[in-house]
Amino acid sequence: MTITAQVYKLFPMFVWEERFGPLWGQEPVPAMRDLYNAELQTLSNSLLTVGVAGTAGGIVAGYLPVITFFHGMVILGVVAFLVNFILMARWALLKKRFHPTKEDWEKFRLGFPMAQGAAIKSVNETTDEHG
Repeated sequence: MTITAQVYKLFPMFVWEERFGPLWGQEPVPAMRDLYNAELQTLSNSLLTVGVAGTAGGIVAGYLPVITFFHGMVILGVVAFLVNFILMARWALLKKRFHPTKEDWEKFRLGFPMAQGAAIKSVNETTDEHG
């Protein structure tokens, strides 16, 4: 469980740095927390925690059906974790494109006033492409 917690801290940072670091200050980029699904993280952590605790309880009680049931929860937690890991990795591996909203561009202009000309140009290019 601590390993998965560390992955949720470190891996988004590595992916963000690799994929969006060069774009920082030039155009809006997603926050690190936007690279994965928070609800899936909560589900994964919950299933792993309850699964490991339940398995330990089943072992102490020596009751195989309890051990089997909670092992299933651990497996579901691992699957949820792997799905979320893939969601993070696709940004770097597949070069998934970030599509900033109008609000993203407004926040960007406030945070990077010196890049405002480039941001306005990018907004116009985005508008021309989509509309």
